[in-house]
Amino acid sequence: MSRVLLLLLTSVLLAACATTGQVISLSPSGAVDESDVGVGREVAVRAVNERDRIHLGTADSRIAETEPLVSDRDLSDVVTEAAKEALRRKGFRPVAWDSSANRRLTVRIRELEHNVSSAVPRQVRTRVELAFDAANDGRSLSGSSRSTQTDAVTVRPSPRDNAEYINKAIDGALRNLYNDRLMDFLANP
Repeated sequence: MSRVLLLLLTSVLLAACATTGQVISLSPSGAVDESDVGVGREVAVRAVNERDRIHLGTADSRIAETEPLVSDRDLSDVVTEAAKEALRRKGFRPVAWDSSANRRLTVRIRELEHNVSSAVPRQVRTRVELAFDAANDGRSLSGSSRSTQTDAVTVRPSPRDNAEYINKAIDGALRNLYNDRLMDFLANP
């Protein structure tokens, strides 16, 4: 009987130690240099996740399986909110997506990959690639940008730490995307 109890207790402890992954709460700020280039013009905005996977990346472990990193919200919603905030800071008035709107901006999430190695120091690498399709009064403009963040840390990043890395990379890609060419295109009649 004690042997069965010991096996049962061991099974419960091992199950409790199993890795289920980290759930990341993303909230990029949409931080771009402020200006009034948009002069209050309305722009319909959306983000589309073109990635072929759900997870954001992985965190390697020396003692357990590799953990997947997943967002607690739809990535398209996260990037849409950041894209709208970035437009606000540029003087535009972002609105919900409307395919018939005169001014439209689609931000396409081509890549978002965040990986943490198990070796000490742990290598943290975050890569984001965004593209855009903009329309203004029948004209169109497209472009893309990338942001790569790297770091070396001695302690395994927490979900909050991983969120900060990813938020920073998304903000960097948006800063690169929201260049003068795109802002002038959306602002001009």
